Amino acid sequence: MTDRPMPFLRPFAAAPRRQSFLAALLLVAVLALVACQAEKQDTGSEGTTALPITLTLGVALNGTVGKAPANSYYTVTGLTSSTTYTFSLSNLNDDADLIVFKDAGFSTIFCESSHNGTASETCPATTDSGGANSQVWIQVKSFSATGTTYLISVN
Repeated sequence: MTDRPMPFLRPFAAAPRRQSFLAALLLVAVLALVACQAEKQDTGSEGTTALPITLTLGVALNGTVGKAPANSYYTVTGLTSSTTYTFSLSNLNDDADLIVFKDAGFSTIFCESSHNGTASETCPATTDSGGANSQVWIQVKSFSATGTTYLISVN
């Protein structure tokens, strides 16, 4: 019997640097996956800034946001120019704020509502003429120690 490596193991036996590189690459991939899963499980929220949940105009949606400082993200399209829309959160079981943005970067505020406790959050806003605001982005910001559920709508 010989101590030669099996033929299918020769590339690894002949290249210890490649083995180390592959092990390091595998470790990085596993750590990235674990971090993504921890982020998902930690928030208890819906949508992300990169992939917000799409709302349908005139249709209320049951939503949830995790414990503070968590956020849930939504978008609505098809808004008509020079029209006033009402963005609202109702049936809250704990404190959350409503912020509506003009841009996908969530940096230019269109309207916001920040009542304390379980009071409904409502913010009316009129879209610009020329269709500049045919799509808006919505952030629900948690101020709850446990998270909250709500009904979100755009009318």
